[in-house]
Amino acid sequence: MIDEHAPRAKRAIWLWDSWFTCADTALECVSHGYNWVGEIKSNREVFYEGKEYHLNKLVDKLRCEGQFFDVMVHGEFYQASNADVFIPKIGDVSIVVNVKATTKDAHLLCTDLMGCSFEEVVGHALERHRIDDFYKEAKALGFREYKFRESEAALIHAHLVALVHTLLDVLRRRLLRYSIVKCLPSIAAAVEC
Repeated sequence: MIDEHAPRAKRAIWLWDSWFTCADTALECVSHGYNWVGEIKSNREVFYEGKEYHLNKLVDKLRCEGQFFDVMVHGEFYQASNADVFIPKIGDVSIVVNVKATTKDAHLLCTDLMGCSFEEVVGHALERHRIDDFYKEAKALGFREYKFRESEAALIHAHLVALVHTLLDVLRRRLLRYSIVKCLPSIAAAVEC
């Protein structure tokens, strides 16, 4: 996908989950001049200030040193910290730890966007979650494993599911805007309306 990507903007940033945070993917992006942000597992080994750490131990160290700060991203509060580290085979990267204030869910992000603010890196990561949410909702609407005789049928089906998702998203936002409901309903709840 990286090789075949034709960028439409001056800056392309690839977003992925921890499965793809590896040397091959990161270096392929760099070879094309793209930046990247990916989640990373807490058991990965990194070098920070000349010492080797498992990421979970590095997070504990940053927490003990008071290196977490309150930041607001897309109207929600997070506690975040970052550290510039070296990962063998990938190179110098920035690790950003973000903890959502209301749920205490912690996410470890790894990026080649060195020197970027917490808000920018966490904002990019949240975009990937919007994409993940779309796929989960699309699967519930019928975008599952189907067998087609022609690839054109699969493409038509994908377009129809995406259209239905978009229309249901508009419906649920209008239900909230017109005070028909008190909070933004899920896509599944919009189907029930």
